[in-house]
Amino acid sequence: MAIAKFEFPLQKSGRRLYITGFFAPKESDITDVFPLQALTVGEIAAEYARELFAGDNYTDCLYPK
Repeated sequence: MAIAKFEFPLQKSGRRLYITGFFAPKESDITDVFPLQALTVGEIAAEYARELFAGDNYTDCLYPK
């Protein structure tokens, strides 16, 4: 039984890669893992990030102290 189903479309240009092309076929004996991470930070953190980006403080935004 599947927990969730995701669709990963083919790239529209370039090499026309798609993420499922990097995993073993379902019929194989190989177990693949697809790690996902989701994050929400709220409006206060989003506003702080906007201020950092507006001030060209990209390093502070991406690598907080």
